[in-house]
This record gives sequence, structure tokens and C-alpha cells, in this order.
Amino acid sequence: MRALARGASLQKVTLFECSGCRTAKSNRSCRIGLAMKLRLLLCLFAIAPQSGRAARPSCATPRKALASESWRNIRSVPVGTIAVFSTPFGWQGLDQIYPSSIVTEHRWRSLLPWGVPTTVEHFNGKPALNSIANSRPVLYLRASALDASLPVFGEATVRLSQLKQLRDGRELPLTKGYTSFTQKWLYTSKQDLPVLIRRLSDSTIELQPEAPLKNGEYLVSLGLDGSAKYEFSIRCSTD
Repeated sequence: MRALARGASLQKVTLFECSGCRTAKSNRSCRIGLAMKLRLLLCLFAIAPQSGRAARPSCATPRKALASESWRNIRSVPVGTIAVFSTPFGWQGLDQIYPSSIVTEHRWRSLLPWGVPTTVEHFNGKPALNSIANSRPVLYLRASALDASLPVFGEATVRLSQLKQLRDGRELPLTKGYTSFTQKWLYTSKQDLPVLIRRLSDSTIELQPEAPLKNGEYLVSLGLDGSAKYEFSIRCSTD
């Protein structure tokens, strides 16, 4: 009787061990398979928090768009101007964009019963590809020898503006005013953000926002009419 009971208990253990691995050829291969699955799950749990932090960068300890003493190493350009920022791997350039259309719209102003004509620049497409996890990025403008000698390249012609995000693109008002007789071009409007600007050399300008920027789309304009435009976005975690 004792032998039968012992055999029955052994049979129960064997059935319990293989209950999760019915396709295994033996209990040994079953246990090895379960152990490998557990190790894989532990590895996934260990990697998941790190990948989550990488996907949501924090502006508390920025690694990009910092002030750099190696600004002299920014590549020279044969013609035109480029906008760049520093990264741990070198300099990265901002994309230059052009408005898809410039239109005049009649927009209502408070306390006025009529629409005021407002000139607006529209930019089609998705948000900026260059996303910077730094609420006060330091940007550098480098001009060619010819462009650096022109009046359009100077501290007074550099501006930083915030773009309004739309469903099918972005826009930037170019004029402001309460009537059509008091219209003023952008570059004195509230879309302009205060910046700290330094002329580092004849062909290099450094700029940085005075106050931290919120998450959104931004535009660096250069020239008396803002003809050269460079886009970037601020994407910081809210943790």
C-alpha cells in the first residue's frame, strides 16, 4: 500500500511539472524552457524603464544645445547662412524652411466690431525634425564671408519666434495692429521672444532665449525681412 501511495505521489508531481509544457519531451526539457522564459521576462523588465526614460528626455540636465567654446570648429559655408547647435557627437544643423504661402486674413480684435487685415505666413508639413531637450538652447549662426559683410547679418536682424501649430501645418503672423492704419510688421510683435545675442566673430553669432521655452515649435529668422528661417522644436518631459 505504501509503495502504491508513493507511486501515486510521484505521478502527481510529474503531472504538475509538465502541466505547463505539454509539448515537451521530458521534464528536464520542460524545466529548461521555463527557466529561459523567466530569464527573458526579467531582461525585458530591466530594459523597459531605461527605454522609457530615453523616449522622454528631461530638460533638467540637457545634453544638447549647450554653450560651446569650440564654435570656431563650425564648418564654413561657401554661400548663405547655417544655424547649428552642439550635441555630444558634434554639431547638428537646423533645417531651413520656406513659407508655403503668405496671405492676408481679416481677424477680429477685442472691442472692435470689424476685422483687421493681418498678414500671415503658412508653413505646410509636419513639426520640426530637430527636437531639442533644452528649454534654453544655445544656437549658432554661421555665415559665408560674403553674407557676413552684408547688413542682413547682424545682431539687430536675428529674431526668435514661436509658431502656432495647426492641423495641417504651422503659421506665423507677420503684422499686428488694431486698425489697417496702425499695421506694423512682425519683428515687434508678441510672437517675438527676447533673446541674448553675442557676435562671436565676423561670421558667427550666438543666441539664447532669455527665459525657458515651453514645448512647441520655434523659428529663428535672419535678415531685415526674415528671409532666412530655421525651425526647431522643444520637447521636454513633464515629469
